[in-house]
Amino acid sequence: FIDHKGRQWSWQWRWPKEETDFYIGLFGFPYNSVFGPIPITQEAIDNIIYDGLFMETFEGTITPDYDAIIATYAPFTATLYQLLQQSIPKTGGTEQVEFLLKFVQDIPYGVPPDDMELYNGGMLVAPDILIKKWGDCDSKAALFAGILLHDPTQKIVVIEVPSHVFLGVAGIPKPYQDFVEFQGQRYIFLEPVGPARTPFGKANSSFSFSS
Repeated sequence: FIDHKGRQWSWQWRWPKEETDFYIGLFGFPYNSVFGPIPITQEAIDNIIYDGLFMETFEGTITPDYDAIIATYAPFTATLYQLLQQSIPKTGGTEQVEFLLKFVQDIPYGVPPDDMELYNGGMLVAPDILIKKWGDCDSKAALFAGILLHDPTQKIVVIEVPSHVFLGVAGIPKPYQDFVEFQGQRYIFLEPVGPARTPFGKANSSFSFSS
């Protein structure tokens, strides 16, 4: 990948295959168990989607549980955070954020196909992205957040707009950077999706935000 200063990098790591396959298999749930013709209780539905790392919103839609996903795949993203630390030591600025942004953006874009047997919400988890070597907006947003949140000083929000997901990273935005305000904290826009190498502080989305 090419970093934010135009330098070329190559990262290498290894994960045990059986353990990796096991963890990938934790994500999602059998489609017919929730959406099939056989009625089940709400409690049973809640347990199924919880075990598959999903959650039900107040509006009644089923969506990936980003907190659970990031926690579950932390052993995998920790490997990448160590590589980030070795490549760009933390200095207190945004160097690591901008460097990591380019790593994730340079992963090719691809949308997971619909699977009528296993419901995955159109998303891949961290080890699956890096095995397949592609991912879409929500997949790559969770990958970026999972890596950076190994730094306990970082705060991230997931920003969902129609048909798109991106992130906000807590910080003091520069005059040319866009941000959203949440619970008194400003979060600078960050677009991990690619293939466009959108600068830190800008979003691909045309939606407008106000504090």
